[in-house]
Amino acid sequence: MNLADSYREMSRFPEAIEVFEQSSQQLTRLGRDDTQTAGTLYNNWALALEMVGRTREAERIFKRAIDLSRDNQGEAAVSPMLLTNYARTLTTLARLGEAPDYTPSPPWSRGAPSRHKPGKIWPEHAPVSTGPSRSSKRR
Repeated sequence: MNLADSYREMSRFPEAIEVFEQSSQQLTRLGRDDTQTAGTLYNNWALALEMVGRTREAERIFKRAIDLSRDNQGEAAVSPMLLTNYARTLTTLARLGEAPDYTPSPPWSRGAPSRHKPGKIWPEHAPVSTGPSRSSKRR
């Protein structure tokens, strides 16, 4: 799995995909294909697939990672990064109606104290600019 991640980080996606697939098969043989390690492998494998345009396969593997990450809290137990990756893939597949279901909400909307300002990490919550203000124009 580390080798596959190294290939992915170096943008050697075909090699990464091959090693991720071999790693997945090995985890299955060991009976470890339902672990957190497997979920991480699936997320990273799907990212590599997405990078080479194999979006449908990526969607299926992201979904596997999400299913492994769920517990009795549903999506609340799933990594926000994984949900974001999946939502982006759904958007690429023109399944825009499903993407918001998997887009993590910012911490302040869940009642958690926040150190983040709206618009910094979650730009969709930032005020919308309609153009340059008078003070920003050069005279």
